[in-house]
This record gives sequence, structure tokens and C-alpha cells, in this order.
Amino acid sequence: MAHMLEGRHVSDKNADTFSTSYPELHAKYWNQLQGLLKKMLATVLSSSANKSLCQPSSTSSKFGDSRKIKELYKMSLKGTDMVQLHTMHTLWTS
Repeated sequence: MAHMLEGRHVSDKNADTFSTSYPELHAKYWNQLQGLLKKMLATVLSSSANKSLCQPSSTSSKFGDSRKIKELYKMSLKGTDMVQLHTMHTLWTS
């Protein structure tokens, strides 16, 4: 995930020339990022469900992780430019 978010360096904070210069690559990048986040969210949610059956008190940190990943996934679905990756990176590292 961290490597995918390094894509934020492709554009500066005010302009996104990557999407206009390389539209096919831009679309492929966002599809790959969405796929990765979808897999991560499914894994975290599945893990949380399994642990809640065995150890109900140990899911609080996993709940926070799933919330963060869910928010990142929503952001990726609305993603239209590489500038948004700066916000996503901030959330990921918080």
C-alpha cells in the first residue's frame, strides 16, 4: 500500500498532469489501487469477524484499521486525480 501511495509524487499539490498526459496509465493505476484496498478491507473485516467470535475484547484496534481502510477505499472510488493521493497518504500514515 505504501508503494502505491508513493504515486502522490507524480504530481505536485496543485495540478495533475499525469491524468491528462497518460489517461490509460492513470486509469490502470486507480483500478489497481482500488483492487488492493478492496482486498485489504475484505481481509481485515474477515479477520475481525473471526477474532470477535474467539476474543471479543481484542477487536478494538482491528475496528480502527478497518475503518481507516474503508475510508481509503471510498476515497479511491471517488479518485479522479493524483493530487488526492496526498490526502490518502496522510490518512494511511495517521
